[in-house]
Amino acid sequence: MRSVLPLQTIKAYSFRPDTDQLPPQTQTPANAYYFDIKEIVSIWLSDTTISKNLYTGLGEFVDEFQEYWHVDAWLESIRTSSGEFARLPNGIHVIPSDCVWYTHPEYLEYGEMLGRVCGVGYDRRIKGTGQLSVAINPLLLYRQLSP
Repeated sequence: MRSVLPLQTIKAYSFRPDTDQLPPQTQTPANAYYFDIKEIVSIWLSDTTISKNLYTGLGEFVDEFQEYWHVDAWLESIRTSSGEFARLPNGIHVIPSDCVWYTHPEYLEYGEMLGRVCGVGYDRRIKGTGQLSVAINPLLLYRQLSP
């Protein structure tokens, strides 16, 4: 990493600590030192050695988590899609948290069911298809609730 990243500027912020919460000292003014996050991100994204190794795109449904894009947070986020989306047959994008009508092959007797999209990604499980897939949590309609 040191050979790839240039030196970054260390910035300082002067502040006066609250002396009521600190033990008495002879020097009350202090500095807080930090790196500018905008500078760090721009350095990372402008360096081809780093940026070509960054994963961008939809998450993956897997049997065992090994990467960040395997976890639910990645599958549930529209920010990690990099412009790639699942689409309905009519071309409308399906994004996490959408409510959709769907049929499930194991529950065809129920007909169309309502569900909330809880993840969008590629099915890379051992018995998966490798295709773009959507995870859906079923929702119940008011009339489906028992009294």
